[in-house]
Amino acid sequence: MANLIEGLYHTVQGLLQSIFAVFQSFFNVIYSFVHGIISLVWGVLESVAEFVGASVHFVICKSAIPPPIFHDPSVCARR
Repeated sequence: MANLIEGLYHTVQGLLQSIFAVFQSFFNVIYSFVHGIISLVWGVLESVAEFVGASVHFVICKSAIPPPIFHDPSVCARR
């Protein structure tokens, strides 16, 4: 009887670990995708800024791209 209970315990434990691994891999894929997109956008902004001889901050302030949510609009107004 003890072996049956121990076997059921290990079966449930294995199922939970498998479910956790699926969620973990799903979030890892999402993180990798978002990180790749952000890196791509940042790289393009750096390239444009280097081409025009400005900073990325200047390119963001003067472009048609809306600044991030946490961006302080008064910073662009001062420049």
